[in-house]
Amino acid sequence: MKLGEVLYDVSPGLKSEFAQDVMAVNTDEKNCCLVGDVYKHAVLTPDIDSILKDIDNM
Repeated sequence: MKLGEVLYDVSPGLKSEFAQDVMAVNTDEKNCCLVGDVYKHAVLTPDIDSILKDIDNM
């Protein structure tokens, strides 16, 4: 997965035993809203090889 200019390795996350929600926060307008429930998780780890390659190309 690529977010901005950084590549990430994605793997499944652990199943949680408690309820979790996703919220969107607008700090400029000082409000927030519920986006929805979280049913599945993922772990994103920066691709270090890609980051080091980008540093070498500077």
